[in-house]
Amino acid sequence: MGWHALGRYITPSGERVVLILAGGVYDALDAASATGGMRELPALSRGIPGLMEDWPAAATALSEVASRAETLAASGRIQAVAGTRLLAPYLPQRIFAAASNYQEHAKEMGTKLAARTELQPYF
Repeated sequence: MGWHALGRYITPSGERVVLILAGGVYDALDAASATGGMRELPALSRGIPGLMEDWPAAATALSEVASRAETLAASGRIQAVAGTRLLAPYLPQRIFAAASNYQEHAKEMGTKLAARTELQPYF
């Protein structure tokens, strides 16, 4: 099996998950249905957040579906989605970042860190 990835795209009926294979971009629900993978990937109907809830199991099942989808795509039994506008695979609810987390970084940014005895981790 080759490389595969997930993404999202917009359809007239709303947002859908895509399965990106070396040969094209396929609607993930359609590919899973065509390959019999919905039994293995029931969370796919809830989108990428649903898949991420149990990612270890979903990743394994997704690899199986992608492998079977590549074979179906090569034989023309599933078609790539045309004219898709791909979106980022996932939109996080929160983003954590650290600023000036070491002396050299603070110097690069032109800021001054407090003395080590005064520092406390924070978010």
